[in-house]
Amino acid sequence: MAPEPRDRGPKDKDWQEVVHHSGLRRGGLQVGRGPDGGRVLCAHCLSEIVREDAVVDDAGGETMPFCCSGCLAIYRLIHGEGLGDFYSRRHGWRPGPPETATADPSLFSEVVRQAGAGMEADLLIAGIRCASCVWLIERALSRLNGVEDVRLNYATHRARIRWRPEETSIEEILRRICSLGYTPKPYTGSIYREGLDRERKDLLVRFGTAAFFTMQLMLYTVALYAGYFQGMDPLYKKAFQFISWGLATPVLFYSGHPFLRNSFRGVRRGLFGMDVLVAIGSFSAYAYSVYAVLTGGEVYFDTASMIVTLVLLGRLLEAGARVRAGEAVAALMTLQPKEARLLRKAGERRTDDSGPLTLPLREIEPGDVVSVLPGEKIPLDGLVIDGVSEVDESMLTGESSPGRKQAGAEVFAGTVNLNGRLVVEVKRTGGDTVLSQIVKAVEDAQARKAPLQAVADRVV
Repeated sequence: MAPEPRDRGPKDKDWQEVVHHSGLRRGGLQVGRGPDGGRVLCAHCLSEIVREDAVVDDAGGETMPFCCSGCLAIYRLIHGEGLGDFYSRRHGWRPGPPETATADPSLFSEVVRQAGAGMEADLLIAGIRCASCVWLIERALSRLNGVEDVRLNYATHRARIRWRPEETSIEEILRRICSLGYTPKPYTGSIYREGLDRERKDLLVRFGTAAFFTMQLMLYTVALYAGYFQGMDPLYKKAFQFISWGLATPVLFYSGHPFLRNSFRGVRRGLFGMDVLVAIGSFSAYAYSVYAVLTGGEVYFDTASMIVTLVLLGRLLEAGARVRAGEAVAALMTLQPKEARLLRKAGERRTDDSGPLTLPLREIEPGDVVSVLPGEKIPLDGLVIDGVSEVDESMLTGESSPGRKQAGAEVFAGTVNLNGRLVVEVKRTGGDTVLSQIVKAVEDAQARKAPLQAVADRVV
């Protein structure tokens, strides 16, 4: 059993030992030392420790400093699960102690759905700081009994988790995530669309900045090209080169900052993707042009700026397409009603005399019998067992003419019952309906890389 941590505010001798043997060499991190003995960082979150608030632990025969008991508890949990490699894998970690992570399971009912014989949920995990956080969460959850699959997207912080309900539960999964210091939230379509909208606005600002400065830059570039063939006064040439330098700098280091940042992170992890190619092309043209300005040569600032501007234009068009696709998904989701008129549960006798009972869709199960009145949307996929009506299925088939439905006909969630009462036996609920499958297919397509991009990443 791990020893209890010492009291806060260690004595001078203990503090000197912490400063000297703090274990901050983990992950290649260095401790900045000054005349006062140097800064001491928390062994888990890397925030600077105030001596009066320090928690010191002697676990494993090595003195380790922590900024709070929460970091110590998480540190012990990670090592207890055999996931200590997290501390050597993390890169780009932004210092900061973990917030108190809690999650109310009742808030996640709308994102938990049936997936074959198991259950599946989409979560948004707050507090992810680097790719090692993804590694840690995926492996910690995978070690839970009953968890079949965990996929966490670093860019969107979206996790899709599949588990066997007889062996574990959403409550246990949420508890495990919170114990690691992260905060899970329901991943809804509105959150996804808000993220897409923020990304599109950021790209729009960066592209607008790049386009403005690149247009100004091209005026001086044309003059320099003309001077190359027809001759130009050296003073004007040098002035135009310095102006081009000034115009290209914000294009590369502001508008092109995402490419430079992502390529740097990728190279550090040994991953060479499309951003690396863009960064190498634009930065090498910029660096050579700076050298040419200082030594007297021809400059190519226009090349660096055009690479960034055109790639940003492509990203902006892609983001716009994703936003429109997200709006289409939202429109599809609004087609399904939230409630159903239950006539009887599966296997029960008719209770028409007592009238239908209006229930949320999550309480309806396959085999239940529901009533659909004229003008209402059909709540779930099923078979008509009584009644005759016409149903508008244009949202699924694109056919403008309504189809006639009677006993034995199949009906689908989201379609509109036009002119007659139908009694429907439910066959598919939740994520198994045709409408939900369409929405899921669109969301999966948005989350995956295009095959051509994956090939390009491997080639690069």
